[in-house]
Amino acid sequence: MVWYTYVIDETGQVTDIQVTQLLGESVFESRVIEWLEGKSFTPALLNGEPVKVWEQQRHIFLIDGRARGAKNSFVVHWKRFMRELSDSDYKSAERYIQKMRKVRNRSLYEELYLQHAAATLAITQGDYATAYPHLQKAHGLMIYGFSDGGGLIGPADLYYNLLIEKYQIEAEQLRLGDAMETRNALQELYPEAQNTLVVEEHLTSLLQKVAGKEFQIEAILAPSIYSASSGGWGTWLISRVFTLSEITGELEQVILDCDRGQLFLDATDGKAHQAPEGWGACRLVLLGGSGTTVKLLQRR
Repeated sequence: MVWYTYVIDETGQVTDIQVTQLLGESVFESRVIEWLEGKSFTPALLNGEPVKVWEQQRHIFLIDGRARGAKNSFVVHWKRFMRELSDSDYKSAERYIQKMRKVRNRSLYEELYLQHAAATLAITQGDYATAYPHLQKAHGLMIYGFSDGGGLIGPADLYYNLLIEKYQIEAEQLRLGDAMETRNALQELYPEAQNTLVVEEHLTSLLQKVAGKEFQIEAILAPSIYSASSGGWGTWLISRVFTLSEITGELEQVILDCDRGQLFLDATDGKAHQAPEGWGACRLVLLGGSGTTVKLLQRR
């Protein structure tokens, strides 16, 4: 699996290709870059004028005959991690997470268990800010139809338990767009389970409470779980109109990533923004210096 971003400029040319994560051999990264470099597009239009847009995508390569299991070295580190975790030796548990990270050319199956381990360790210690990016990554690995036989990469119960933890964080922080995505995933896995019904009832109540009101989310741009060089933060919006205010630190880019298009927005403090009509669901992506804080205001 290759995660990547790129920009389509006002002339329709592809620029600024960035591979943000690679699971698998380097040939897959090279293939994606080669494919993108050979493409051109009709420029996106906003109010009739060409605009630069930012794309965030992932590409999945399916290789016939390759087992979904984990390498022996990875399994050894996983088992030792679980032992240290059960003994509440968190420092040793973290060391085995680092050893799992160093396993080269991890499969998607191994990546799922790595994210599970990192999230579980953080939750056990009450560090939900650290846990959340790992829960997001695990959610992103929830792929159906992965092989001819279909199905998930890993056990459904593993996904389900992680998603319950993810929803609780999102509900507490009023990340309601993300909470709706998590609710949908829970319904895909176990629609009649008691916890799924509780989440549905709870989310419905939250959405009713904020209806017609302005509510605030406090964003902190965190370093990537793979690199500390810069910070990022993102959330699904539940309003077409929103404002970013009380920015402290360095906010370099504000990107609106919608179903039908992407836009770079002005990062000016206090400026109101509006998603274009008919662009579908939109995710707000903030990029800048690690530790930068921003308040996001929306009205349901």
